Amino acid sequence: MASNCFVEKYDNMSSPVATRRDTPHVNSATTSTSLLCDSVIDHLIDLEGYDKKFDHLLPDIIDISTDGELGVGGSKLDKICQEVVQKLNCVGMCVIDNFLDDVAPHIHNEVYNLYDSTDFTYGMLYNNNTIRNIRGDLIYWITGNEVNCPHVHDLIKTFDLIVFKCNKMNNNGLLGVYNITSRTPAMLACFPGNGSRFMKHADNYSGDGRCITCIYYVNKEWQYLRDGGCLRVYPTQMQMNVPFVDVEPVYDRLVLFWSDRRNLHEVMPANRFRFAVTVWYFDDEERRRYKTYRTLT
Repeated sequence: MASNCFVEKYDNMSSPVATRRDTPHVNSATTSTSLLCDSVIDHLIDLEGYDKKFDHLLPDIIDISTDGELGVGGSKLDKICQEVVQKLNCVGMCVIDNFLDDVAPHIHNEVYNLYDSTDFTYGMLYNNNTIRNIRGDLIYWITGNEVNCPHVHDLIKTFDLIVFKCNKMNNNGLLGVYNITSRTPAMLACFPGNGSRFMKHADNYSGDGRCITCIYYVNKEWQYLRDGGCLRVYPTQMQMNVPFVDVEPVYDRLVLFWSDRRNLHEVMPANRFRFAVTVWYFDDEERRRYKTYRTLT
């Protein structure tokens, strides 16, 4: 049962990966906006400002027999991939803590340096709408050509290793439905505190090809009771009486989940700066159909 998978993974940990509640708390100040989003958000969210010119092909073959750039190789890579396959099939999401260990401080520093030295732009909704009480983050697309964030580039290569291997493993369940050879560039997102949030949405509501969302957090000493900013996921595969899961955006944590309507999610109001690096992986066939449709229309 999916519920058993989830309980076994998270309930036995002294520092929970996810905070689960029987009834979500909605205060009067946010109720009207929440109702608005539930009814119209699917018509607003598209590719979060994604530009077609950034189509970024992975190599046809990734050599997964060697260590990744950040030391995620061999038995560690195998263990992570087994965990990802199991949890995506079981509950539709996977959380991995202490993902990069000693390399994490370098990524943290590069992310903060990018924010200090680069012009971030407001995250967009469909048709270039900007509605700050629906989406309040600032973003920067990392294409791989930057010279000031080599460890972030290596982080993305490590994502590639994991996702590509999971997609090609034997007995990989739902992952075997897809053929994944391409992805977006990495989106560096900053929620600048002051209650900034991203209301409930699906990453891929329109069949644009995105099938897996990978998010990496760099936020040190995060305390959700003080800082807010949880990733609230509504996983439909979780067969238990839990309406949502709150995942804290803590330092050196990787989260993966299906990008489509199986995992509606939102970023709860953040009370301090909150950074995340996100990459979306495409299913080849769905992406091809989407591009054809966009060309014809």
